[in-house]
Amino acid sequence: MLQKVLNLPSESTLRQEMRKVQIYRGFNENILLALQKKISSNPLVGNVCAVAFDEMAIKTELSYRAEEDNVEGLEDNGNERSATAAGHALVSMVTVLSHSVTAGINALVSLDKLPEEARKTAEFLERVDQLSNAFNSYSRRSN
Repeated sequence: MLQKVLNLPSESTLRQEMRKVQIYRGFNENILLALQKKISSNPLVGNVCAVAFDEMAIKTELSYRAEEDNVEGLEDNGNERSATAAGHALVSMVTVLSHSVTAGINALVSLDKLPEEARKTAEFLERVDQLSNAFNSYSRRSN
């Protein structure tokens, strides 16, 4: 349905394009180098950063890639492989939420993940953060 509304490529086109991309298991050095470059050019001092890991079930399916002489679909952590077909994948994500303490709290609230008993504490922290920001902006103006 969305394909018609948003003019998206077909599933077969996406699969063809994905076959062209080299995706390896384990930590991708190119991504780590790009993150290192980004961080060194824009320090994350004062930012709230989140690292999220999630496990997802995947369809157990083996396929042979002749161009790499490789069987895909086996358990592989990037350093070693087993002869067992993989049924799960671990994915990770790094994201910068904001420079504010309340950004993390707001993210939890918006996702409805903040327990009810923690909401009073979250509101208190938000007020403290607002006061801190007010004092910091006042001291910068007076200098």
